[in-house]
Amino acid sequence: MKFDLDIEDWETITRADLVFEDLSTIGSSYALRVFFNNKKATAKTKRTAKNGYAGRLTIFGHGDCLGSEGHCSSASKMDVRLDAPAMPVLQHPTAPMKRILTVTPALDRVMRRYSKGLHTVTLVTVLQAPLRKKRKPMSGLLKCRRVSLRTYS
Repeated sequence: MKFDLDIEDWETITRADLVFEDLSTIGSSYALRVFFNNKKATAKTKRTAKNGYAGRLTIFGHGDCLGSEGHCSSASKMDVRLDAPAMPVLQHPTAPMKRILTVTPALDRVMRRYSKGLHTVTLVTVLQAPLRKKRKPMSGLLKCRRVSLRTYS
């Protein structure tokens, strides 16, 4: 993923978030590792500041749908009885969600280290199998509509 982030007043940023919108949880669980300005990062890349490591999200997958047609659709109705009228309405467990990864310290390091600022964000997905020896890098796990970098001053 390419970025052209050259903020002249980057020192005024008090918080920076990578926002993953409409993230799907249908499928396997996985770890999403984020690296700044390291387009060669892989699952074997050490998670250090020197390597541009910015953080990680762990996504709990709900597995593949095994129910009847429409069972796993977030548009299907949930049979939920709530006795208290003030209870919030529950979302379907497979409804697309928003996940936020705060990357403020990593962005600060990149902006201080590179004269051109942040230019690449590498997302590495690692299958989170129950047995550690079966955990491996796998493409196609991350499914979301949009990833954006939001900064706050």
